[in-house]
Amino acid sequence: MERRRGIRGVAIALAAVALMGHRCTDRVEMVLDLSGNAGLFDAGFPTDLRLLADGHLDLAGYPRAGHTLTDHYAEVIEEDTLGWPPVMPLYLRFTGPLDASALPNDPAAYEDPGAPVQVVDVDPNSPERGRRFPLQVRFTTVADTYRPEWLLQALPVIGIPLREGTTYALIATGDLVASSGFSLQANPALTDLLRGEDPGGALGPRAVDVYAPVAARLALEGIAPERI
Repeated sequence: MERRRGIRGVAIALAAVALMGHRCTDRVEMVLDLSGNAGLFDAGFPTDLRLLADGHLDLAGYPRAGHTLTDHYAEVIEEDTLGWPPVMPLYLRFTGPLDASALPNDPAAYEDPGAPVQVVDVDPNSPERGRRFPLQVRFTTVADTYRPEWLLQALPVIGIPLREGTTYALIATGDLVASSGFSLQANPALTDLLRGEDPGGALGPRAVDVYAPVAARLALEGIAPERI
């Protein structure tokens, strides 16, 4: 089978913050588990933290483990795909509910640098570095067969594909709105990564490298890590 080369991707959140754990409190934070034992959506997905040295993908924790057809599908992807597909949803998991009604309905609104959710080309070698893309954004409030609760999904609009061999970041900014009674809180671990510092955890050192293109892009745009 011909191997397919895809994009490199980093899923992070700005001002919607990372945390080890999934408990529901009055704070809503991005789930960012750097323990090395994270579920599929627990460090953003796709993420280069799941990209092996040879370019193949690590899909450990894929939903419905033990289901024969699903397991086979995941194995084929791991064996025959290099890099992430350029057409697929991107996900950020949160520890609590967001106000989905506050998300723009117009896909073009997400091309604005002030949008609450953005997919940004952060590749230093890309001719489109800094470009934002139109998106269809949804928020899952109830878990289903494949997706956990409180999962933000961003799908680049069909017809405007991401480029192969390029690094992108899914970013949620401080303009994201939590549900009534909840608030977004900054996470020191994410701030550390965007400063180029190891926040700890088995994947901490690697995460510094993975997040480096994002940190560099934020610096170019004048966005301080402390604001995130």
